[in-house]
This record gives sequence, structure tokens and C-alpha cells, in this order.
Amino acid sequence: MTLSRIAPRTINVVAKAIFADLESFQNSHNALSLSSHPTMLHEGIHVPFHAGAKQYFTANDLLSADGGIPR
Repeated sequence: MTLSRIAPRTINVVAKAIFADLESFQNSHNALSLSSHPTMLHEGIHVPFHAGAKQYFTANDLLSADGGIPR
């Protein structure tokens, strides 16, 4: 979760850090232990992605250019 006023570059950097070291993210709290790239993109997302997150996800083939989530 973030705010639209946060710069896309900032969110892109945060997304990159989380996805680059997913194991540390998973180990940081029990509730995150089952997090994976697919679950983080497909499950429970009911709000639009931030522009910076979209930028990261698209650049890393986690989100298609049209905004769809590839399975």
C-alpha cells in the first residue's frame, strides 16, 4: 500500500528491493512467509497498482504492458 503522491521512482525502488530479496521479506514476519511473486500479484489485490509498482512489474515481466497480470 502506498499513496499516489509518492514518486513512482520511490515505489519502483521499493518493489525492486522486495522482489530482489524475497527470502528476507518472507522471513521478516510469519504472515509474509507464504508470499511469492504470484501470490503478491494475484491474490487480494483490490486497488490499482501504483505507477512505480506498475513500472517495476512491467519491466520484469510480472505485468503485461496493457496492465494485465500474466499467469
